[in-house]
Amino acid sequence: MGIKNLAMFAASYRLRKIRLGYKPFFIWIEPTSFCNLKCVTCPQSMGRPIERGYMRLDLYKKALSEVSGFKPMMVSLHLGGEPLMHKEIAEMIRLAKTAGLEVTLASNAALLTKDKAQEIINAGLDGITVNFSADKASFEKNYKGAKWDIVYNHMREFLEIKKARGSVKPIFSIQLLVNENEAASAGKNIEELKRLFNGLPVDSIIDVKMHNWSGDYADKSGKKAWGKGTPCSHLWSSMVIRWNGDVVPCCRDLEGDMVLGNINNEPLSEVWNNRNSVDMRKKHKEGRFKEIPICRNCSKLWEGTTLGSLVARQISKLPLMIGARLSRK
Repeated sequence: MGIKNLAMFAASYRLRKIRLGYKPFFIWIEPTSFCNLKCVTCPQSMGRPIERGYMRLDLYKKALSEVSGFKPMMVSLHLGGEPLMHKEIAEMIRLAKTAGLEVTLASNAALLTKDKAQEIINAGLDGITVNFSADKASFEKNYKGAKWDIVYNHMREFLEIKKARGSVKPIFSIQLLVNENEAASAGKNIEELKRLFNGLPVDSIIDVKMHNWSGDYADKSGKKAWGKGTPCSHLWSSMVIRWNGDVVPCCRDLEGDMVLGNINNEPLSEVWNNRNSVDMRKKHKEGRFKEIPICRNCSKLWEGTTLGSLVARQISKLPLMIGARLSRK
């Protein structure tokens, strides 16, 4: 059960254990690394010559067969690409639900047509997150290739379907990504988003501070490393599986720069405590972040995160995991 793992995580993270006696309780599986947009904040838009592809269904089933044994709190079907581009995304959701898993995804909603919405809702999707803004000009500037009106209408259609069914799920979350220059206007933007979706079953609308994607977005975001570094909680809580079976340490490694193992060659349970994973936790424990390329410039390590805030963040996700909303925002 995920709650038990959460307690073990808190103890192991506090003691900085490098070999863990529990399994990861958050799992990311990437259906595809292709994306239909070129968002200015995303490493996908930096033009790096990275091999891209779609996860084969047999590889996905192999991953699920192991992940289901971990009994994680949640499986997220996204990473660097747009999951709705995978032609079998509904089947992937259905298979995850058949395996007894809570499944969610993040989408830019540009491809979230009414038919696609019906398809993934019918498959049993538990939650979906969309990055959006009430500011049309800013949205289309930052999300290259997206049309504000189309995305807005897709979101409304999805919510109308949910409302007509009278169901709690899928939990629908809207995220407003803000950089340091936009922080002052975030509150006004959120109020406008609430107005735009008034009467529709949106479960949360929150602003999320921009980070620098392990340094890939450092020059544009303005975020730099400062203060006291904190070991990354992902190494103690999560596992990320890319479209080709590579296992990477966190959901910010969109390009597979730090491969810990590959599920084609090694069971997930072994990758979790293999030499690469243990060595990475050891370096974080000792504050040797600069020895790890994807960590040395990652702004998330320098935000003064506490154990209490980490646990609170995981607990805040419980409404999705247990299938009930504790509050309406």
